[in-house]
Amino acid sequence: MKKVLFILTTILLAIILIPFLVIFELPVKSAARHDYKVIKPVSITDSDKVLICRYSDGPEPRWEVVGNKDGLFDLSQLNIESIVVEGNFQYRELNYDLLNSEDNKFILKGNFIGEKDYGYGTYKIFKVDKWDISYPIKQPLGFLPKGKLVKFDYWFRE
Repeated sequence: MKKVLFILTTILLAIILIPFLVIFELPVKSAARHDYKVIKPVSITDSDKVLICRYSDGPEPRWEVVGNKDGLFDLSQLNIESIVVEGNFQYRELNYDLLNSEDNKFILKGNFIGEKDYGYGTYKIFKVDKWDISYPIKQPLGFLPKGKLVKFDYWFRE
């Protein structure tokens, strides 16, 4: 009787867990594969159309520019510039741990549209038309893929 109960419990757990794990891994967006070289830091300009940024947990603005279309900046020689991000980039929907990892870089394509004063500084506003996340993605859970965003990456937002 105990064996039958164990087998039924195992089957029931499998029926519940397998679909849940499959849903976790449904692909949403593939990571962009780029071989960015490290370049001498430059100041961002209003003519920049492609920025490589990372999220910074703190007061607005939360995006730090760590590169441009030419490559990643040598951050040891640079005061990192922060920008305000608007437009077609719903980053607030992403899992907080994925978003807040300094290893995850986001490639933002768009235009500068002005500036915004926060009382403690004036920052450029970048309106995003398209975005990608750079490969490899540092996932909050080790079993999730490094080459794509999956449904889980849009859940459990704090």
